[in-house]
Amino acid sequence: MRYQIILLLLVFSVSEAFALNVTMSTKIQGGDKPIVVGKTNLPDGTDLMVSIERNKSAYGGQSKVKVSRGEFRAGPFTQKGSAFNPGTYTLKITVPFAPTQPSSVQSVIGDHGQELQGSLVKRGALGKFAEYHSTFKVAGAVSAIKDKMARQQDMKDRHEWWIKNCKDICTASQVQSGDITNFDWERCYNKCLAEEKKK
Repeated sequence: MRYQIILLLLVFSVSEAFALNVTMSTKIQGGDKPIVVGKTNLPDGTDLMVSIERNKSAYGGQSKVKVSRGEFRAGPFTQKGSAFNPGTYTLKITVPFAPTQPSSVQSVIGDHGQELQGSLVKRGALGKFAEYHSTFKVAGAVSAIKDKMARQQDMKDRHEWWIKNCKDICTASQVQSGDITNFDWERCYNKCLAEEKKK
């Protein structure tokens, strides 16, 4: 019995030795065109998704980066090429599921992230993953007018994208139908446009 307890303790100790307690820290540089600079103990080559959002100015941006020598850098982020509006932004850094990571990273974190531990680690359908959350401020006086203009521009850009997308879809459908003459392109286009209102 004593031998079994010692063996269990050894197995537990060995598995704990291989576990990675994920750590991450960030700082923001670049002022109103922010650059996210971070440090982590994740292995070199780990893919990260860096996301910044601010609903009040309809901003959402992402950048995929790799860990190198325990560090990563993403940005500069801009709002369609322009500086960020002043205000508070949310920062999220996701370590995507292990099966999508390079094999050298999987050898450290496990093929399903089973070696990941700590407060940043979550469990999903494909295994464990890590997620870091923070906020940062872009200096300056918050302007409700600037934020409203940014939201309006975002709505306009989305609408223009939808129009172009509908044209492309209906043109492709017309070609695929094999009957270009009798294909009801207008009906296809109007049906597509109606879907935008449901979103």
